[in-house]
Amino acid sequence: MITANQSPLAFAGGGIRILLPLVLVLAASIDAFSFTIPKLNPANPALQDMSQGQDGILVNIRLDVGQKEDSHLLINGLVVELHDDNIDAKKAKSSVPLPGSSGPNPHLSSGAKSLQVLDAAHFIGHDGINHVDMQDGCWEMVWREGAPAGVIVCGFHLAEDVQRGDASLPKGRIYLSLPVWTRDGLTDKQVYKAEKIAEAEQHKIDQADDIAKMQATTNPLMKALHYRNALAASEKIMMSGVKGLVQSVPDNEDVMPIGDDLVMCTKGTVWTKNGNFLGEEHVLLGVANASPEIVTNNLAP
Repeated sequence: MITANQSPLAFAGGGIRILLPLVLVLAASIDAFSFTIPKLNPANPALQDMSQGQDGILVNIRLDVGQKEDSHLLINGLVVELHDDNIDAKKAKSSVPLPGSSGPNPHLSSGAKSLQVLDAAHFIGHDGINHVDMQDGCWEMVWREGAPAGVIVCGFHLAEDVQRGDASLPKGRIYLSLPVWTRDGLTDKQVYKAEKIAEAEQHKIDQADDIAKMQATTNPLMKALHYRNALAASEKIMMSGVKGLVQSVPDNEDVMPIGDDLVMCTKGTVWTKNGNFLGEEHVLLGVANASPEIVTNNLAP
């Protein structure tokens, strides 16, 4: 209640004095929780030059489709030529959307570019040779600045299902992803991988030595000591990251040169996704194997 000796302004001023600390506390809390817009991954300034260097590159691709060991669909003979011309707005409406240029981070993509199928893919079925009609081909290079490797993604539209036994390539959008590296970047990672493998091998030797000593001794204190050391060596092996390095960093025999300073892994993935690239996960279908072999033009009708 405002008394006769208090003006409304004075009362309001007291309220302001009470509320001011609360406002400052809330402001500090907001700052502490960092209510800021997440930063985007920086675009790679060399991306356009690297993608332009692939103009005219020929790649022979073989697909091994199927997740079961006893059921595989082997598709051979696909030869594509990458081109540097960007797909314009008219062609983009009918072309296959790509995960980089049509995904949540288009600034990390070279943009959708055209490709030409020089030799049609085919497989051997019960009725002989069957051609696989892969239409509306396009490709992109995706590479984040500072990352040691990027990826080339080729997209196609498959007009109808292709099936052999339990293995199938469903109609719709089909994608082939093949990792790419700079030569220097791959060399640096290979050196690092070799160092980590050597460290892991030494940990395995130490572990085996402590296990042998633990089994040989009858002293309970020494047995416990060697057991602890063996566990520590096992933990070091697990924490070394060797498994991930072996899977992600290829050896020289597992890459092929493309352009002046890039190499591409000869083993990638084939997958599908018919929804947009902001939602559900893509579906892995099998393995894509690439080679630099050139096949004479024999485009199937």
